[in-house]
Amino acid sequence: LCRPLIERKSIRILDGCVGLCLARYRYYMADQRPGGAIHWMLKGVELERLIYSTKTTSDNDDSNLSVSDWQHVLASGCCGKFIVADCRKTSKALLRGLLDKSSNDLSRIFQTAKEMVASIREDEIYARTIPEVKLLFHVHDIGCAYVENKGNESVASSIVACLEEITDIDDDGVVSVLAHPSMYKDLLSLAQVILAQDEDRYEAGGSDEMFKSSFDVNGIHILLRRFTQIVLEEGKDTESTRESRLALCTGLQRAFVSENAHLATNRFADLSGFVSVNGIRSTKLASCSHEEQELTVELMLEPSM
Repeated sequence: LCRPLIERKSIRILDGCVGLCLARYRYYMADQRPGGAIHWMLKGVELERLIYSTKTTSDNDDSNLSVSDWQHVLASGCCGKFIVADCRKTSKALLRGLLDKSSNDLSRIFQTAKEMVASIREDEIYARTIPEVKLLFHVHDIGCAYVENKGNESVASSIVACLEEITDIDDDGVVSVLAHPSMYKDLLSLAQVILAQDEDRYEAGGSDEMFKSSFDVNGIHILLRRFTQIVLEEGKDTESTRESRLALCTGLQRAFVSENAHLATNRFADLSGFVSVNGIRSTKLASCSHEEQELTVELMLEPSM
């Protein structure tokens, strides 16, 4: 009933509808139902978009809005600010709870994040365009991986996604990191736990071909960039900092070993067919077949990562 009037840029009608959404939001929050609260904030953003979007009324489909359009909507309306604040607050709380396993609030915070994610997933456009929502999804995935014991690789992937530099989907050259700088240390602490477990697995035995690092080389590079940023900002080199640096460098070494072993295995399987070049020495290369020589030289010349 009110939507056609808001599409005609009626600010008074929008204010009334947003006030109703805020009242519902506060009611669900007081009743400890964050999923319902976020649902009403999303309804408010949907209405605010009709006023604050730079798109014309005939082109007000959510899927057509660029990141800059969404940023303008979120900055102009109050409902978007609530969503951004709640997602960031819940992400930080859940991350801190995962580090402090003895916290009695972890189950409550995880349930809050779970309800919020379920509510937001009803419309995937918000998950694709709002950075704080993306961040909440990744931290929620980390929590799910711990709860469901999915293994370290999924946790490592989500940590890297939170810390890596990304460009806007509009390809306007803007580079950002999903996680707020205040979350870097907690994410790196989780990564260090995974690296310590990888080291235990690596030292336990087995060949290099059988070992698979939780973080790949690119992932370790991203961790090192955020770690270096923290060290430069703090301006001090403590014993803890040196231990963290050693853990990351050792992790990078294992990642190189793991990737090179798997690269070699996959290349032999994909390109060589029934021909194997394992164990061929350079002194005996001339006696090998042409195909074996080509594969051996190609393997020698290709990059190590």
